[in-house]
Amino acid sequence: MSGFVVRGDDRLMTAKRKQLETLPGGDVGFLEFVEQEIAAAEQEIAQLQQKIQVLASLRGNFLTRPADAEATTKRQFTSKQMLATEAIADFLRQQNAPVPTMQILDYLAQKGIKFGGRQPRNALSVLLSRSSLFKAHGHQGWTLADR
Repeated sequence: MSGFVVRGDDRLMTAKRKQLETLPGGDVGFLEFVEQEIAAAEQEIAQLQQKIQVLASLRGNFLTRPADAEATTKRQFTSKQMLATEAIADFLRQQNAPVPTMQILDYLAQKGIKFGGRQPRNALSVLLSRSSLFKAHGHQGWTLADR
């Protein structure tokens, strides 16, 4: 492993080099290490792509809103909605079937994300239906649009 060259003085790469130097098993250990790093990087990329999808949907919703709703949208479009959208997407990724609105609302409440008003369920339904990330399945509930 002493022939392994790290370009630059990046602390992360230095730490990785030290890990490689202490790996048992020679080339086999090195290959396993590289495979683990690739898997970790792919998982990180997938999470970033999901975040980009959420943000792109929010941008699309913002750009396609009616012109007369501008004052209302500025007041209503909050980081809470962005946080809720991301939490819902994460929750639905873990599900194998459509999830009813009330179950999503309960999940959000457990996460500390609450919808106000007289009918929080309706507020959540509006958020879900306006986002291209989610797909309605009638009374069965919601899934991610890409599933």
